[in-house]
Amino acid sequence: MFGGKVLLHPESFRATDLHEKHISVQLTKEMIKNSPKPSDKGPITSDFEDRLFTHYGWHAARPMAGHGPIESHPTGQRPIPIAPVTDNLPNEKDVADQLSKEDSNPLRSVDETRGYTVHSKKGKIGKVEDILVCPETWKVKYIEIDLEQEQESRLVTIESITELNVLDQTITIDVDKDLVRESPTIEDSIISKKSESAIYEHYNQ
Repeated sequence: MFGGKVLLHPESFRATDLHEKHISVQLTKEMIKNSPKPSDKGPITSDFEDRLFTHYGWHAARPMAGHGPIESHPTGQRPIPIAPVTDNLPNEKDVADQLSKEDSNPLRSVDETRGYTVHSKKGKIGKVEDILVCPETWKVKYIEIDLEQEQESRLVTIESITELNVLDQTITIDVDKDLVRESPTIEDSIISKKSESAIYEHYNQ
């Protein structure tokens, strides 16, 4: 409709209808049409976020990972630590030059993280099947892990993630492998409050 993809922040959402798969936004077509367009090649950098937030007049974009109170993040959610990319950088000067050119914590699509290998306290447990968000706050709540050998999937909370390594395409969780396997089975993509309570109780979170 607008000659390419556009990005919208949940701050602009008026209402979400899960059954009709419909989102109402508090923006005009002209505003969306004239907004900065994301590149199809690579992640979303903080520079692009700043331009997008300026265009719409939204609150300031996210601070650097690990800096500032969690309330200062647009979704109220602190970014997951991302492992630094230092392979094939021979000296400190090259490392500094590389970091000055690249965004230190770019946003990445859910589609890109599907298939990432998930490691638990006792080694590899499976691969990322999906990522689930809360439809009210749009915070990431869970990652769905395909257990592969069991041909089943389980959910772990976002709080369980200790590192996301883009280079190796891995996610590390601070949870025992057996605890994940024994977690409640969720059949529906829309998780009830009762099921959420059971998941958090199981992981003691």
